[in-house]
Amino acid sequence: MLGAIHGRSPALTPAPEWGQKLRNMVGLLHWDGSQTIAYVGVNEVLTTAIVDTGACKTILDTEMAKGLGLKVRYAQDGDCGRYAVPGTGCTNEYAGVVDEPVVV
Repeated sequence: MLGAIHGRSPALTPAPEWGQKLRNMVGLLHWDGSQTIAYVGVNEVLTTAIVDTGACKTILDTEMAKGLGLKVRYAQDGDCGRYAVPGTGCTNEYAGVVDEPVVV
């Protein structure tokens, strides 16, 4: 489930119709105008997320994952892989993975 956000702040726009029935946890994602943000339903919870249509994985902060009640398995010796930040030449290790099925 995805819904577009219009304007500078997701807090100023109404949730999409499908999101009205979900528990609202929109405040978990910190807003900064350089990100593409959309409403997302995760396991019957409404939140916002950074949407990256070119990515092969969905990235969310471990604190956000915990806030959504998701089971996080933290990385050990880089076993969750790495990601690159476009334009920087830098790679970083993933902090962990969500270790359970998730409905988005």
